[in-house]
Amino acid sequence: MGDLFEVRKLAPGVHVITELGQSHAYLVEGGAYAALIDTGLGIGDIRAVVEKLTSRPVVVLNTHTHWDHVGGNHRFEHIGVHPAEADGLQHPRLSEASQQYLRRLQENGHPFPSGFDAKRFQPRPSSATFFLEHGQEIDLGGRVLMVWHTPGHSPGSVCFVDEVERLMFAGDTVYEGPIYLHLPGSDPQAMLTSLEMLSQLAWEINLLMPGHGLTPTDGRLLQEAADGLRRTFAGEVPLKKGVSIHSAVRVTSFARCMFFLPTDWRPPQSGTPAAG
Repeated sequence: MGDLFEVRKLAPGVHVITELGQSHAYLVEGGAYAALIDTGLGIGDIRAVVEKLTSRPVVVLNTHTHWDHVGGNHRFEHIGVHPAEADGLQHPRLSEASQQYLRRLQENGHPFPSGFDAKRFQPRPSSATFFLEHGQEIDLGGRVLMVWHTPGHSPGSVCFVDEVERLMFAGDTVYEGPIYLHLPGSDPQAMLTSLEMLSQLAWEINLLMPGHGLTPTDGRLLQEAADGLRRTFAGEVPLKKGVSIHSAVRVTSFARCMFFLPTDWRPPQSGTPAAG
């Protein structure tokens, strides 16, 4: 089971727990409590990993409810999520595309548990015990996480900011790589608004810790992502054909990130038709 998770210390009181090299969860310790930001795929026992790292009571804080971030929720008693996605915790089903993705990982030799069957795997449901709201402060005892509601990738996406240590836990709102805006519930316009809001923090964040890809990265990525999507909306960058694990997409690409958009999306500020 140990091969399922990679654990690294990123900052004082902060560990990243990466399951199968795919999804990052973060354990953030305060003086009284520890927050587990997301719980991974649910294939391995993330609680066993957490209990080796801290003896403090643990509360789960979900950045959103896509299956690869809430898979281990059922192993914990206290779970916080934005109310826009609370119902999603009770029905965290994999799409056929996601199952195919897991099957490819298994076929390529990733260290799944003995007896694991990617064809049959489905995450277990969980329930929220409290809700997260924009501007809410979560006091872990000498360490406070501020909630930022950042819809776009999903309606209830949130980020968490430790203002004192200048850390941001960004989920799937921003990371280095393809940011999905073509899924059911995704909203490119809402994402633009969220990124423009977060870009104000670009020079205040020392370490940005996303749900996928390189971690940690730097706060400048917030500005880069906001500028890139703003230019996309203005019709200043070409849209190319692409394919995600889910479907065909339109892709707009920049130095450190790209956006996957629906195939019928067009830049509303220019009326320019998508290229490719």
